[in-house]
Amino acid sequence: MRFFNPRRLGLYLVIGFYLLSILAARDQIHETWIEFDKNLEASLLIEGRLLADWLEEDLDPFSTGEISRPDVNLTGASWITLNGEGEIDPRSRFYPDESANELSERTDLDKNKIRTALDGESSTTALERTDKTYRKQVYYPVSVSIGDYTEKWVLVGEAGGDIAGHGYFNLLFQLQGRYWWTAVPLSLFSLVLFVWLFRGIIRTGKMEQALREAEESIELESLSSTLAHEVRNPLSIIQSCAEIIARDESLSPDGDELVSDIVSEVRRAQDVLIRHLHPERHESTELEDLAGFCRDFWEHRKSLLATNTVSLDLVLPDTQGPLAVQAVPEILERLFENLLRNSLEAIPDGGNIRFELSVRKRYAEILFRDSGPGFRKRGAKAKKKTVLSSAKHSGKGVGLRLIRKWVSRWGGRVKIRNYRRGFFRRIGGAEVKIRLRLSK
Repeated sequence: MRFFNPRRLGLYLVIGFYLLSILAARDQIHETWIEFDKNLEASLLIEGRLLADWLEEDLDPFSTGEISRPDVNLTGASWITLNGEGEIDPRSRFYPDESANELSERTDLDKNKIRTALDGESSTTALERTDKTYRKQVYYPVSVSIGDYTEKWVLVGEAGGDIAGHGYFNLLFQLQGRYWWTAVPLSLFSLVLFVWLFRGIIRTGKMEQALREAEESIELESLSSTLAHEVRNPLSIIQSCAEIIARDESLSPDGDELVSDIVSEVRRAQDVLIRHLHPERHESTELEDLAGFCRDFWEHRKSLLATNTVSLDLVLPDTQGPLAVQAVPEILERLFENLLRNSLEAIPDGGNIRFELSVRKRYAEILFRDSGPGFRKRGAKAKKKTVLSSAKHSGKGVGLRLIRKWVSRWGGRVKIRNYRRGFFRRIGGAEVKIRLRLSK
């Protein structure tokens, strides 16, 4: 599992905003379609009423004179007139109009709405939409009274459908379709552009971080070379003096043991110095029991913690068998020593240290946290996490850089940050997480 990268937050926000915009647009389309249906229904009913009034005059056998058809064509609908048996009345002015013939061939006229219209009530069907057109029907009653006898008809109109209309609603529907065919590709192109832009920003950030790490590595190598030059000669002199004393002087058993210890520790210091200076000369070895190694490390430092009035919260996993990781035991012990020394210097008046070992899939995660003032940020680039260093006034962050260098060498990862707690997220101490790769 990768550590969270804050630079990706902007990309996630853009994608989330785009998805919310799509949902909002979908709701808006739905509301627009409802309004479209209402306006079309109202227009069809108005057009049907005007045509019904005209037909009642036209079909009245006692009507005199020529009655002109109303000039209404907002919906671009086609019309037919049905008699009481639901058949097309040949006396209608709509018969045998071409569009009326096309509508008359349809077999999906609603029989119930025809009967409702014959009873004197108008009605409409629900607005139906296909890929390229829409369809809505209106059934309007038409009646002519001749004495005590009333003859009834049904005026049926259909907007949209397979009939090529040129009314206002037809044009509106076509424009809406063309709009979405343009808006959707532009939106997708904008999203791709934003993703490409943020990928570039993320890559730039990674390159900057790599450059900073390279600069730190060069600085560390330079510092290590200087220390090697300054420390190696005194160590050699100390070793030579101790060996001369052991060879030429008559020492008591205790003195002989003391000189032997001096020679042994000098050689060990030289070996550690060489390992830090030239990690490429040492292949990663396997630490067979990490939990036992950590337990022994803290067992040998109980007196040191007690002297500095520091309490320890040690949490180790209950695993079946040893927990093997890729690490050099001697170097890992030195890294723990660096962390412990930094913590003790950061909490001179006493405090708490939490050391927790857990297993995360293919990694063993070590959490080291103290109750000190936390890491401080220095320089003009203080916002960058790679310049975090110890809170000590004399701290240069060399120990932390060595930890990163060695853990990276072993195929692991290091995360360094300030531990925050409480509602106001105040700093509660320094926290270092080390992930070591488990051995297969």
